[in-house]
Amino acid sequence: MNLYTPIIHFADGSETAVYEHQTTDFELALAVCEEQYNSAVERNRTDTGHASDVVKVTVRIDTLTEPEFIRWQKEQEILNMDATTRAQRAYKELQAMGAPVMHFGYGAFDGESLFAISGERNEYPRYNRTTGEFEGETIVWADYYGEFGSEYPEVDPRIEKVLEKHGLVYEWYDPSVITVYGY
Repeated sequence: MNLYTPIIHFADGSETAVYEHQTTDFELALAVCEEQYNSAVERNRTDTGHASDVVKVTVRIDTLTEPEFIRWQKEQEILNMDATTRAQRAYKELQAMGAPVMHFGYGAFDGESLFAISGERNEYPRYNRTTGEFEGETIVWADYYGEFGSEYPEVDPRIEKVLEKHGLVYEWYDPSVITVYGY
C-alpha cells in the first residue's frame, strides 16, 4: 500500500513534510500539493509584496507493509477523532488500570483541560498487623518532587503511553495535579 506525503521545498534548500495531508489517494495528494504551493505563494505575496520562497511542492511515496498501513490507519482514526472523545477513551483506560484520574469534562479543572490526574494518590504497601509484614507494591503514578526515589517530576510511563496513544498531552498544573489536553 502506498502512502503519499506532500513535501514543500524552499529556496534555501530546506523542505518540510505536510503530514496532516498524508493520503492513500495519489490524485488527492497532487491536489494538496497544488493547493499548498498556491497558498504559500499568496501568503508570502500578501506578507512581503513579492514572490514566495517556496520553490516547489512534491509528493513523497512511501510503500507500507500491511501491518504498517494498519497502524497508520489507526493513528489517523485517533487523530481525526475530536479531543473529547479521545479523552473519554483515555480516561476510561487509565481508570481501568487504577490510575488516579479525576475531574472529567472540558474545562473541568482549569479552563481548557479535558481531565486531571492526581499527583498525590500513589499506592504504597500496607502493613498487615496479623503477619507483621508489608503487603502490596508501591506504585508511583506521579511524583513532582522526587520523594519516592524517582527523577522528578515523573509520571508513570503507563500513563504517558495511554495519553500518547490517544493523541493527548499533559502538564503539571501544580505539584498535586496533572492536567490533560488534546491537540
